[in-house]
Amino acid sequence: MHAWKAWGIQALVLLSFTLQVTLVILAELRRCIDSGVLRFFVWSAYMAADSTAIYVLGHMSVTSRSPEHELMAFWAPFLLMHLGGQDSITAYAIEDNRLWLRHLQTLAVQAAAAGYVLYESFIVGSPSSLLRWATIIMFMVGIFKFVHAADWRRRCSWSRSMGQHNLFQVCTRSVTSRRSKIARWIEAEDWWNTLAYSWSIPISALIEKLLMDKVLACEGDDDLFDSRGQAELKRWGLYEHKGLDWSLENRIIMWHIATSMYLSWCCEKQQAKTSMAEAVEALSNYMMFLLASRPHMLPAPTASHNAYVEICYVLTTVDAGKGFSSVKDLLSSLWSIANALETTPTIQLESRLRASCALGAKLVREEEESPGENNNMLELLAQVWVEALCCTGKSCSAYSHAKQLSNGGELITVAALLVEHMKKFILIDRSVDAEIFNHDIFATPLYGVES
Repeated sequence: MHAWKAWGIQALVLLSFTLQVTLVILAELRRCIDSGVLRFFVWSAYMAADSTAIYVLGHMSVTSRSPEHELMAFWAPFLLMHLGGQDSITAYAIEDNRLWLRHLQTLAVQAAAAGYVLYESFIVGSPSSLLRWATIIMFMVGIFKFVHAADWRRRCSWSRSMGQHNLFQVCTRSVTSRRSKIARWIEAEDWWNTLAYSWSIPISALIEKLLMDKVLACEGDDDLFDSRGQAELKRWGLYEHKGLDWSLENRIIMWHIATSMYLSWCCEKQQAKTSMAEAVEALSNYMMFLLASRPHMLPAPTASHNAYVEICYVLTTVDAGKGFSSVKDLLSSLWSIANALETTPTIQLESRLRASCALGAKLVREEEESPGENNNMLELLAQVWVEALCCTGKSCSAYSHAKQLSNGGELITVAALLVEHMKKFILIDRSVDAEIFNHDIFATPLYGVES
C-alpha cells in the first residue's frame, strides 16, 4: 500500500503512455492487416486508454497539493492529450463518430479536472514553479487535441485485401474437424464455421483491372447501375436459365456452386489454374464471404444469413446423408447429380442445388460447343461476379460501408464508390475522359460515408 501511494500515479501515467504508443503502432497495422487478434488488441488499448487517463486525472485532483508530487501539474496536460487520442485512430468505429457531442461533454469535464490540478499546484500551491509556463502551454495543446478528436470527419484507409469463404471447404472439413464437432455440441457451429473457414488474400492486379474495365465500359443506368447483376448474362444470351431471378443470397449461392463445378472441370482439363481462373475463384469466394461473414454488407432485405446455413446443411446431407472428406469427392457427387438431371429431370432435389448443378453443366456445355474460343466461360464468370459486386455495393447502405471501415474496409466499398463516381460523370457529361480513372484508385484512402 505504501508503494502504491508513493508510485501509483507515476505507474498509471506510464501505463497511459504505453497504451498511446500501442495505439500508434497497432492502429496503422489494422489498416493493412485484417486480423481478429489484432483488432482485439487495438480495441482493448483503445478502451483502456481513456479510462486510465480519466482515472489518473481524477486521482490527481485529490492529491495535487502533495509535496511528493511536484510534477503532477505538468502531467495533467499530457493526460488531456492522451484523452484526445492518436491521429491514426481518433475513433475506433462509426458509433464513436456519432457520439462526438458526448465527447465534447467529456472534454469539458476533464478539462475542468486538469484545470483544477493546475490551480491547486500553481495558485494554492507553489506559485514560483519553473514549470508553470510549460504546463500552461501543454494544457492549451491538450485541449486543442481533445477538441480535434471530437471531429467525426476522419480519413480512413483499407486493407487492400478481400475475404474468402468456400462452401465446399466448410461442408467437407467441418464434418471431420474435432473443433467443429465441439462447436456443434455447444450449439455454436454456425459461428465457428464462419470464423474458422474464412481467410483473406491480397487483391490481385487482374481483379483490379476487371473492376475498373467493367465500370469504365458502362453506358448508363440501364447497363450496370440499376441492374441486378444480370446485364452481362443478357449480353451472352444466358439469361433464360431458371433461378437467375431469385433473391440476391440465393443467386450468390447458385453461382458459387456452379463456378466451383466449372473450375473443377477446368482444372481437370488444363491441369493448372490460369490467372483468370484464380480471379474468378477469388471473386466467387469473396461474395460468399460477404454472405457468410458480412451479411450487413448486402442490401436489405436480402441480408439474410439463413440461406447460407440452409445450403450448408443441404451440401452436407447430399447423397443420402453421406459425408465427404474432400472437396473433390463432393464436387464429383454434384457432377453425378448434374449428369443424372439430364436423363431424369424429375429427380427429387433441393431447388437451389438443382439449379446450381444444371447451371454448372450448362457452363461446361457452352465451353465444349466452342472449343476454339479459349476462356469464354471464364470471362463470362468474371464479368458476372464483377457486375454482381458493383450492383451489391451500390445497393448496400452508406452506414454499412462506413461501419466496415474500422475493420480495414471492403472491396465492395471501393466498387460502390467507383460506380457512384462513374454514374455522376455519365449524368453530367457522357463524353467524360476515361483517363480520370487511370490512376491507382486501389491505393487511394477511403473516406467515411455519411448516412
